Amino acid sequence: MKRVLAVLIVLAGFTAVAAAQDLAGTATPINADHFSIQDIQIALYGIDAPEPDQGGCFAGRRSFGCYDNALRQLQILTSTGPLECMDTGETDVLGTPYMICTAGVEDVGEAMVLAGVAFAFRQQTDKYVEAEEAAKAGRMGLWQPGLRYDMPWDWRVMMGRAIGP
Repeated sequence: MKRVLAVLIVLAGFTAVAAAQDLAGTATPINADHFSIQDIQIALYGIDAPEPDQGGCFAGRRSFGCYDNALRQLQILTSTGPLECMDTGETDVLGTPYMICTAGVEDVGEAMVLAGVAFAFRQQTDKYVEAEEAAKAGRMGLWQPGLRYDMPWDWRVMMGRAIGP
């Protein structure tokens, strides 16, 4: 009986990933670059945001709250109404589908990068590089002078985790 239950749980997990395709609906943030719609977890394609346990983000000697600021921005963006998400056909190391999502006409990944709370993840795509350059030029969010932090992918390597967001 336990074996049958375990198989059903595994199959249910695969079904959630396989069912991802394109989605629309109300999003619930999980962390600063992942959320769920209709109980399906989604990773935002092409961006990388600070990790919840990353720490080490300082303005002078004070903690800046890099993750908290990124999560709050995602909460704001996902609260504006239903999102429409297009499956890219790629998944992260846990099988979570990478999607490009919009709130109205606004690309959520691009908005996160433009606000300076997430980075263009160049190892995946150059889609948001221009947005990151604009955020740098405007000294937005993490690009403000005097902030110190590790890039999320560098931090994950230091922690022995997978590089991708």
